[in-house]
Order: sequence, then C-alpha cells, then structure tokens
Amino acid sequence: MILSLFPSLLTYQMIGIFIIRIALSLTFLRLGYRIASHLQLKKSWLKSVGWVAMIVGLLLLIGLYTQAAALLAALMMLSLVVREIRHRQFDNLNYHLLVLVIALALLTLGPGAFAIDLPL
Repeated sequence: MILSLFPSLLTYQMIGIFIIRIALSLTFLRLGYRIASHLQLKKSWLKSVGWVAMIVGLLLLIGLYTQAAALLAALMMLSLVVREIRHRQFDNLNYHLLVLVIALALLTLGPGAFAIDLPL
C-alpha cells in the first residue's frame, strides 16, 4: 500500500514524465540554438556541440530514442558540471546539476506519454 496525499494522481504518472521530457527538450533546443547560432565562435567543434544539443532536444520533443537522447543530455551536462568544478566557476552549477538529474531520470523512467518509442 502506497501512502500518498493524492493517490488518484498516481494514475497520471506517464503524463508527469511527459512534462519532464518536454521541459528537457525545450532546454536543449534553446541551448543548442544559442551555441550553434553564435557567430563569434571560432571553434567549429563547439558549433557541432550546439547541433547535437538541438538534435537531442528534437528527439526528446517527439519522444524518439528517448533513453539515448537522455544519455547524451546527461553526458553533456556532466561535462559542464565537471568543467565548472574544475575551473571553480559555480555560477551555473545548480542549473547544470538539475538538468543532469532530469536527464538521468528520463534515462531510467523512459519517455512517458505521447512518445514514438513507448514501450510495448
């Protein structure tokens, strides 16, 4: 027996995962667009990272290969967390940790509702 304040809401767990997936997808679409469209970037590999972030965001948005996209998102955020800790720049650390945890949650929970790759 599960003790819950609102037990009837537990039937909507897949909708909750869907909301988390959409929020993460919009985050990565925005991040990827900001990186890829930055005209002053001299490093072409950094623009590639922007394109990868946009592809991850698009895959999460439509719910296709959600776990693979969440794994890529987690790896990207983990690299940012490590970089910030290494350079002792803690301005965005909370944000990057939160996005990392959300990506790891999607990796383990799956896509939620309204996804192409729903488990059968």
